[in-house]
Amino acid sequence: MKYLFVAFFCFMGLVAHCQNVCEFFKIPMAQLYASLGGINVSSLCNSPLDVDFNPAIIVESPKYDVSASYTCFRGHINMCSAGYCRCENPLWGYAFTIKNIGYGQMDGYNQDGEFEKKFSAQDLAMGGCVSRKLFDNLYSGVSVNLIYSKNDDLSAIGLAFSAGLLYYKGGFSAGVSCYGMGVLFKKYISGNDEKLPVTVQIGVSKELEHAPMRFSLTYVDIQKWYVAGDGDVGFGELLVDHLIVSTELFHDKPFSLQFGFNFLRHNELKLSGASAFPGGAMGFSVNLKKFSLGYSHYFMANGVELRFKI
Repeated sequence: MKYLFVAFFCFMGLVAHCQNVCEFFKIPMAQLYASLGGINVSSLCNSPLDVDFNPAIIVESPKYDVSASYTCFRGHINMCSAGYCRCENPLWGYAFTIKNIGYGQMDGYNQDGEFEKKFSAQDLAMGGCVSRKLFDNLYSGVSVNLIYSKNDDLSAIGLAFSAGLLYYKGGFSAGVSCYGMGVLFKKYISGNDEKLPVTVQIGVSKELEHAPMRFSLTYVDIQKWYVAGDGDVGFGELLVDHLIVSTELFHDKPFSLQFGFNFLRHNELKLSGASAFPGGAMGFSVNLKKFSLGYSHYFMANGVELRFKI
């Protein structure tokens, strides 16, 4: 497994500024991550869809687990996703996921502003991941996804890879991951400098000893300093634009609550006035012995996730 560490940090060093495509890869499938601000790499596995951002977390999940989610965004945009994981022993875990986003019908205009036709667009990602326990408190994981994106008569096809590490001990967990690495076999426009949206993030989570709460702090997009353009922004705002803070209440109880705050989304949405709670996210989940139901509201979107544990 030493080669996993070498490959992981080599890929981090290859990340550079580029014209990214297939940004849908960053949209969370899991209700938990949506409720926690969009990205989390340190909370333990809650469903197969949680492997979105850190494939190392799947080892601690139940033996057999099936999840499905549906998210509706404003503008008639809908996302459906499903996942399955299998953990037969405490050393290895496997998961398979699929995500589809449909953007509905849109009006197409030419450069003179004249209506020409209606067109549709959609994105699809499907693949699997494997996770392994390295030491008593350290886990690793890798994943691969086949991605397909279509916009009217333009399309792109590629293969994306992710890698992650997770450390967990005594209510404290820390994770690091790099996802979106890969290659495009077919670009939207041949000859363009189109690349996948590689991103690196690191996070920590801590459970309180005398209260049913778990706090998380995630630092996203480590590979670049400017995450919202190159405008005249102070050091403090540039720093917090990378941060996501979140908390889970009664996370190990039959009923749990989640809250998250994404500083970058806050700064983006407060200017448009399109959200009453810019950058905020919230959700809840009902966890029974063999069945779970979760709901999330974040960034002008609502999501529902169903989970079956066998």
